Amino acid sequence: MASPDPLSPELIDAYQLDGAVCVRNVFDADDVGRVAGFIDSWMARPGDHFRDFGGDGDSPFFSDVFGWARDPDYGAWLKGAKLGQIAASLMQ
Repeated sequence: MASPDPLSPELIDAYQLDGAVCVRNVFDADDVGRVAGFIDSWMARPGDHFRDFGGDGDSPFFSDVFGWARDPDYGAWLKGAKLGQIAASLMQ
């Protein structure tokens, strides 16, 4: 995993003001490839919570919540992805 840039006080302030920010350099190419594999797997075998929101096939738009619970590999990746640390820092 790529090391995220330190969350600057300005970025945290922007999050507090706007409710959303772009945090760069969190995922490297291996992470993106791995997540793409998880998504392909979910599309091939939708779970009970899968919802198709009418994607056109080339750019599908869907939701499949609780993927971490039914896919142990994704759950392990997600727990090690430092996303919780980033979110906690932004939300203080």
